[in-house]
Amino acid sequence: MTAYDAGRPRVAQATFRVAKQTARSCRFARVTVEVDLAKPSGVLVTASAYDDWSRESELGALRALDTIPALRDGGHVTVTDILATDIDTGVGDIYEATVKAIRKALELPERRGGIGFSEVELVAAKFRALIGRRLLSVAEARHWSEGRRGPDTESLLHPWFRFENLQSLMMHGCGERLELSIEEPYDSYDLAECGETRVAPAQAPDLLATVVGSRLIDAAVICGYSTEPACGAVILRFESADLVIGTFADEWLLRIGGIPDHVLPYWSQPAWVSESST
Repeated sequence: MTAYDAGRPRVAQATFRVAKQTARSCRFARVTVEVDLAKPSGVLVTASAYDDWSRESELGALRALDTIPALRDGGHVTVTDILATDIDTGVGDIYEATVKAIRKALELPERRGGIGFSEVELVAAKFRALIGRRLLSVAEARHWSEGRRGPDTESLLHPWFRFENLQSLMMHGCGERLELSIEEPYDSYDLAECGETRVAPAQAPDLLATVVGSRLIDAAVICGYSTEPACGAVILRFESADLVIGTFADEWLLRIGGIPDHVLPYWSQPAWVSESST
């Protein structure tokens, strides 16, 4: 049963604000939504905002319709207000605020951490904004058992990329989709008889350590093998090397240089973000 099954109104409004400031970065976005469960599924953005901000909010609302069980049988989302700033609002902030405002309107528990996105245009926009920035560090969550861990991709759970003057960018492997979210590394934790998850900086010979300290000069988005267009991998072109990172058959794929031959039939041609506005 949803929160509306007990005779509550079928239309609800809510506002959610993403706001975080550190010594090196700021995040800000405030989104107000109206959710009408009596209407067929759909999204309408009536808020007065830049086209890019409206589109990001629309994509967030569409993602909510697709992933929140209470909306799978119908429900119309209207985004009535978007408040953001040119300086403090980054790609992903409005998306996250929209999804969390919808969850709040439905009286669902607030989700901690970021909201992952894999829409090709948003992933491209995120990396386009990172061009020219130096990668200060990469943190890795890895599975360990009996004091040992598997090879590079085998033990990797999540990586976090921290570029200068920004919060960490987390990558999730979700089947054939590569998702990005803005959130800091979580703590290491024990898995009892199953081992433990350790979170620590990437160190040689781990592949992700090879690009730390280098500037990003371009990036390419690759669509994965999925029914709907979604990011499956990215090529990050640093001053020092080209890093391919993606997910294939629910496993991480890491490579310095070109795309491995065995995934070429399943991945789209790379679309370099410096050459396109989409």
